[in-house]
Amino acid sequence: DSNDMATKTRHGGTRRRYNRLAWVLFAAASAACVVVVMKAPSHLTPRPPSSEPERATTAIIVAEEDKVLYTQAVEALDANDFDKAAPLVEELTRRVPEYPGLTFRRAQLAFGRKQNTQAITLAREALRREEDVYLSNYLIAVVLSQQGDYESALNHFQTAYDLAPWNANVLQNWGAALRRLNRPQQAIDKYEAALAQDPGNQLFRIKIELIHLDRGDAETVRAYANDLLEWTPDNPGGQLLQAALKLHEGQYDDAAGILAQLKASLGAEAIKNLMDDMAPAPS
Repeated sequence: DSNDMATKTRHGGTRRRYNRLAWVLFAAASAACVVVVMKAPSHLTPRPPSSEPERATTAIIVAEEDKVLYTQAVEALDANDFDKAAPLVEELTRRVPEYPGLTFRRAQLAFGRKQNTQAITLAREALRREEDVYLSNYLIAVVLSQQGDYESALNHFQTAYDLAPWNANVLQNWGAALRRLNRPQQAIDKYEAALAQDPGNQLFRIKIELIHLDRGDAETVRAYANDLLEWTPDNPGGQLLQAALKLHEGQYDDAAGILAQLKASLGAEAIKNLMDDMAPAPS
């Protein structure tokens, strides 16, 4: 989510102090290397899910060794092992640049390396080739959202969902974009649809609670956080909501203390993403 440094919060402070807190926590966690989560890494750092490529009709004949190379590259990419994937993708690009599905995998590699401009360019090229239409739209939507261009992301989320209505992560990322566009009910609808597909996913429910907090319903959020922590005192979802409540109430030092307790289990990138999620939606 983007951070508008000049936007006022409900309690009269500026988003500037919030951003300073986020940066301090992000820097403090930079030594941690465990990728975190409440369910799976892709829920906190959205990445297009694994899938067989949608391939356009092609007359290209590929050698068996190239098929093996492609399979190895896909396995590395889907495991987020971009260092391993890079030489495989580069070698296949050198050998068979027109290999079906390769353009999207190059986009996926660029995305994993945080080369977002290149990722979008390659994903659009994959769309032009009519390859991996679902995954390419999803990747473009996620990158646009990360860049703060939520409005442009919506059509790509819609297309990705139309092609893969079973993917709960498409719905939850779509909901996040709608929240940043100050469309809370539409965002809740997307999160609830994601929950219907994946009822055990705590993060989806937490995102709904953050919208309740946007609307000033702190007590509903507090009750849910307390329920989580009653069952498991170190539940990361409950701790996250506690920190969000402290931020909502202007208790920045207390929020920092709670988030610092999560540092051992959360990597730096995950903390940054969580702080983005907790940022108040524009009013």
